[in-house]
This record gives sequence, structure tokens and C-alpha cells, in this order.
Amino acid sequence: MAEWSEGMHFKGLDLNLLVALDALLSERNVTRAAERVHMSQPGMSAALQKLRWHFSDQLLERVGRRLDLTPRARALVEPLQEALFHIANLVEYEPQFDPRSAQRVFRLAMSNVCSEMIGGLLAEYLLEQAPGISCQIDDLSLNSLSGLTDGLYDICITIAERTLLDPSFAEEVIFEEYLFSDRLVLVGAEGNTALRQDLEFSELCELPYAEVRFGGDVVSMVEQSLRRHKVRPRPRMWLPGYLQLISLISRTEFVAAIPERMFLKYRASLGLRAVPLPFHVPELLETAVWHVRHQEDPAHEFLRAALKEVVSRLVERTPTASDHTLSAPA
Repeated sequence: MAEWSEGMHFKGLDLNLLVALDALLSERNVTRAAERVHMSQPGMSAALQKLRWHFSDQLLERVGRRLDLTPRARALVEPLQEALFHIANLVEYEPQFDPRSAQRVFRLAMSNVCSEMIGGLLAEYLLEQAPGISCQIDDLSLNSLSGLTDGLYDICITIAERTLLDPSFAEEVIFEEYLFSDRLVLVGAEGNTALRQDLEFSELCELPYAEVRFGGDVVSMVEQSLRRHKVRPRPRMWLPGYLQLISLISRTEFVAAIPERMFLKYRASLGLRAVPLPFHVPELLETAVWHVRHQEDPAHEFLRAALKEVVSRLVERTPTASDHTLSAPA
């Protein structure tokens, strides 16, 4: 019995500290780690001190103005995530998943335009089919895809081009599934006479122009495309989301590139009109991505099926000229 007891105490380490350690190694910031696990900052600082004592290592060390992982901490990241994943599976395991009675919280990351288009539809669907399942939707950021690996997110929804830039995909630990497509159109107020069907790119460069910059740091497909031009529109305003952007252009002479589905949703209520973009931007292929550890999880399979059903409702309510691509592209 003594030998069993010693094993269960794991050399004196409180297993609750592993959750704090995972947050610290992922966030590399005591305040954000505390927010992530709903702990006070002093409590997280105390947990860090206990962890440093247990592992006889600083774990986080200051490099300039930021904290970075020590070599020992880097070696802990992957086995810690795997251990916590198996523990979560043990606690949440449901041999026969029943969405009508299941209790679970999923965390998703997506752009604010995507959450605007499908967030309400997803809420409607879950109320109908799985009233005990809840979702937290966060704005997509530069770190969202890495959040799949460290367990922060269950699913991220992003454009297919962005997934190609993330090193996680080269390691084949991420699954992805195409959801829906959209295209960008040039939008302005209904009375904006400068907005013409035959607008030239050089004329666009002279108009008051605004762009969206997600989370302050995620560069949009429009901005990436315009950077290829030596002469291009000069943005007078950057806003954090498309809702703020269309509100601005509905009351001013500004124009902006907006996803067509969002334009169609708010065209009548805000008095908007749209013309084709006078420059090329790839079609937006919104794609759901998730970590391999969730592939066989029945609850996660339900969530993915729910997203596909929600997308079919979106296409039905806001069809666009690009809906002929809504079968998965080759």
C-alpha cells in the first residue's frame, strides 16, 4: 500500500499544477496563463514557484522584455499535452454519445466575419439538437492554429491559404475539411456615385479606402493581394472587423472590399451597393481544421457534422454567385 500511495502522489506533485504548467508553457505569460485557466494572477505566480521547485528549473526565463521557455520546459511541452489529453479523454469519455443529454463546452476560433455568418446558426442548431453543448467562439489570431496543438481550441475555421503557411500541417497532425466559399466585392454606400461597375484600379486608388485588420495583426487576403501592386489604394482607416467596416462605409464616402455573403446580409438594412473588385483576390475557401487527437471523438464528430449542417443553412439563406463551388473543391 505504501508503494501505491507514493506512486499516486507523483513525488509530491499536485496534479492540478499540470494544468497550470500547460497554460504557462503555452502562453509564456503569467497573466494570460491565469486568465486561460480562470485563476488569479497571484495564484498562478504561486503555482509557477511550486513547479520551479519541483522540476529544479526556472521553466520560464526572461529574455529581453518577454519570457521564454528553458530547454527543460521545451522538453516538457509535448509529453505534458499528451498526458493532459489522455486524462481529459478519461474524464469526458462517453461510450455512446447522445447529443440530447451530453454536457460539453467546445472552444472554436474563427474570423469575426465567419462568426457573424455562422455563429447564430450554430447556436440555433445546438439548441435544437444538443441543448447541453455550449460553444465559446474566439476571434482568429496569429496563434489560433497552434492553439489546436496545445489543446486550447477544438476547431479553427480559417481560409485554406492560411493553413498552408502553418508548420503544424507539415507534421500531418491536423485534419481539415472545406466548409464554404465566399468572394470579395467592392462595397460602398448606396448613394456613392464613385462606385461604378466599370471602375478601374487606378480610379480605386483615388477613393477613400478602408481595410480590416483582424486582431490588430492578421493581414487580410485583400491586403496581401494589394501589396503586390506598386501603386495601390492608401487605406485611411483600419478596423478590427467587417461589421465596423460596413458601418463606416454606409455613412461615408469610403469604399472597402467585403465578403459577398456579408454584403448580401446587410445590403438592405444599411443601404449598401457592390461592384466587382478591379483587382484579383483569391476566392475565400473557409476550412475547418482540428488536431488528430479529436478525429475519433464522437462528440467532436457531432460538432463537425453540426458545422456542415449550419453551412448548408447559410448557403440556403445567403446564396452568392460563387455557390457553384460549394461542393468540396478538388
